[in-house]
Amino acid sequence: MNFAGVYAYAQTPVTISTSHELFEITAPSDRSVTILRAKVFPGTDQTPLDELIEFQIGLVSASGGGAGVTPRAMHPNYAATGSTVTGNSSSVSSLTVGHFHDDGFHAQQGGLYLPVPEERITIAGSDVVGGIIPIAPGSGTSIGWIVVWGES
Repeated sequence: MNFAGVYAYAQTPVTISTSHELFEITAPSDRSVTILRAKVFPGTDQTPLDELIEFQIGLVSASGGGAGVTPRAMHPNYAATGSTVTGNSSSVSSLTVGHFHDDGFHAQQGGLYLPVPEERITIAGSDVVGGIIPIAPGSGTSIGWIVVWGES
């Protein structure tokens, strides 16, 4: 698939103790958005907990209230993203169309969503896709994340 641009939003590790919205991407009205990769990784001083943390990606109905972020273009010739991106919010949106991806990861190892091209999540113009941790992890859990998407 040819993309007009490929972009990334990365968050350095933060401590979370409640359910958490990692990212929310609103596609521009004239383009679709395809999630190419999402990775969740532990902070540097992660407590050795035997904890499974759930990570979900799906369509959301309304903003979770995260701060606006400026995504990075993955190539210097790409124009600025047309998507609106927010991230790092303890106010979690509900996933309205089920879960496109629902997986667990260990608190010390992280997790990776890297689908084959036929299984990539693609949303239409003006739709919103989000990545959340729906259940509060253990106290003092420190994680970071990156999401990479293409616009076409």
